[in-house]
Amino acid sequence: MQRFRLTIAQRIWIGFGLLILAMLIYIFFANRSLRTNQETEHQVNESMVPAIDLLGDLYNAVYDTRMLTRNWVLSEKYSFRSERTGLRALQEEKIPGIDQALRNRISTWDKASRQKYNHVMQLVNDSLLPQHL
Repeated sequence: MQRFRLTIAQRIWIGFGLLILAMLIYIFFANRSLRTNQETEHQVNESMVPAIDLLGDLYNAVYDTRMLTRNWVLSEKYSFRSERTGLRALQEEKIPGIDQALRNRISTWDKASRQKYNHVMQLVNDSLLPQHL
């Protein structure tokens, strides 16, 4: 059996070759990871961010409905028509519009989130919307 005898130059070429091979493998995995992250970021920006904005709008609309409902007693007493018309506009136009926009985006959510949203909208529809119309 003959031993391989490598010269210094051959050892240097093998060392640099292995180093370059390791760098290429690292670049391949880093590039693949960056591509996956970009796809995830695009998905979040396209579907989740608008849905979060719409959920914020829904929260504000429900809060405004609660405030206008509390002022309903004063509007009965002093005939403030702006609270009544504002409440009707929220209940007839704004909240159903936000709900429809969210229902268009709900398909990208997971099952638990969809169930929670449907439960919340059922509570809103049962308690807030028909109560004062």
